[in-house]
Amino acid sequence: MTGPIRPERRTLLELDALLEKLEQLAAEGDRRLYDADERYRWGDPASLRARVRELLR
Repeated sequence: MTGPIRPERRTLLELDALLEKLEQLAAEGDRRLYDADERYRWGDPASLRARVRELLR
């Protein structure tokens, strides 16, 4: 039997889900428009998601 999920793990899982949504947005539309949107300039969602998954291990 396992206990409740630690708050920091829950946060990482939520971040992973958000980054997955960003990857989907980037794949669905025009990549140039996605790249030009200042809300997404903070990084490539795929590489950020890989880092989050490393933290979840």
